[in-house]
Amino acid sequence: MSEHAEAHAEHAEHDHRPAYWMVFGALLVGTAITVGAAQVDMGRAGNITVGVIIGCIKACLVGWIFMHLKDDTKVFTLIALLPIILFFVMIFLLLPDVGLSEVSPLDVPKEQGGMYVPPAPPVHH
Repeated sequence: MSEHAEAHAEHAEHDHRPAYWMVFGALLVGTAITVGAAQVDMGRAGNITVGVIIGCIKACLVGWIFMHLKDDTKVFTLIALLPIILFFVMIFLLLPDVGLSEVSPLDVPKEQGGMYVPPAPPVHH
């Protein structure tokens, strides 16, 4: 059997379930931390930054374990990480524009060019 086939057979026999459960637990903890951090007023930019950082950590954890990047060659890891890194760079480049602006499009009524739609008044019977 070739060296590659032996390595693949050895890898196929490995039980990944404990690692999957650990990642599941870590994602639950990360979600709880995200919810807790959202309750703390760090300013709009601070809350967005903390949320994005926690999301980045969770995304990297998923990629590392579920996509088996830890077992791949460095070339495949680089191919997988490059678009992810570009995505997060773009997010952080836009953060000052979104997080530091005083008014969000979500806060401006739709009639004035924003995205806010007030809730409908309650219907009384």
